[in-house]
Amino acid sequence: YKKDKIARLIPEYLWYRDGVTWSFITTKDIGFRYLEPGGTFDVGGSSLFFESEDLVYSMLAMLNSKPATTILKFLNPTISLQVENVRSVPVPVFDMNRAATLARSAVQLSKIDWDIDEASRGFKEIFFLECKNGAGSLGETWVRWSIKADERVLALKELEERINELLIDAYGLQSELSPEVPEDQITLSRADREKDCQRLISYAIGCMMGRYSLDEPGLIYANAGNIGLDVSRYKSFSADTDGIVPITDELWFEDDATNRVREFLNAVWGPETLDENMAWLAESLGTKGNETPEETIRRYLSTSFYKDHLQTYKKRPIYWHFSSGKQG
Repeated sequence: YKKDKIARLIPEYLWYRDGVTWSFITTKDIGFRYLEPGGTFDVGGSSLFFESEDLVYSMLAMLNSKPATTILKFLNPTISLQVENVRSVPVPVFDMNRAATLARSAVQLSKIDWDIDEASRGFKEIFFLECKNGAGSLGETWVRWSIKADERVLALKELEERINELLIDAYGLQSELSPEVPEDQITLSRADREKDCQRLISYAIGCMMGRYSLDEPGLIYANAGNIGLDVSRYKSFSADTDGIVPITDELWFEDDATNRVREFLNAVWGPETLDENMAWLAESLGTKGNETPEETIRRYLSTSFYKDHLQTYKKRPIYWHFSSGKQG
């Protein structure tokens, strides 16, 4: 490799270190992210490294501040953010400990938000379960989630504005820049009733397939053919015995997906509000005409679920769809 004039291997002392990373192509606002230990990088996601974790976070705060973003736009007004551009940003004298504390909190909030996505490696459980304690129904649980999501957005907004204040003062740009951050620039999740209910059904299907369990957080089973499946880990809601969940536009099988969604709601929120929860879920998905809740949920599962599944996993499905004939 030493004789190869083309290959550029990452030096070993930079392998799997924490740092600050960013996208080479920045079609929207410039954004720097925390590179976790164990991760790596290339030119598409260039990275900076520092002597200590505190420095990583303080530089992360500085580079994401309004002054640094403004300077970078002057240094390079194109959509390609070069390493040299980032290294050319002047570093002012500022309270690095304060900046690091604020940046840590911001990263933590962002990671919590990222990990509620089923496709995240850190995913533990659907956010409905996090908010259901004391909630008597699915609808009440969603309202709690909505409030929690809004609080998280406002908390991150406040952290970013404090970082801006700190760095605007350090650069002496009080008369030029405002620390305020528009709420629509905070990229955390917001409550969306339809999409949230689609995610709930996705999680329910995962529980049916044994991928998740109501009794344990995180990934439970990621194999095939029931090899190594431990049925004792699914006491509250059983995993499917053969790993095949029928999805039909009419009721043909007692263990089909629609019936099992009903069982899932019963297992999570109980029988007292089961009919109410079925109706709320169906309404969230979009009831048509005189459909019953079961018919609406069945229609969603038979026509839209797998499309949403492919979109969630970027056309790399976790479950495979087998259909019979032109009618699917």
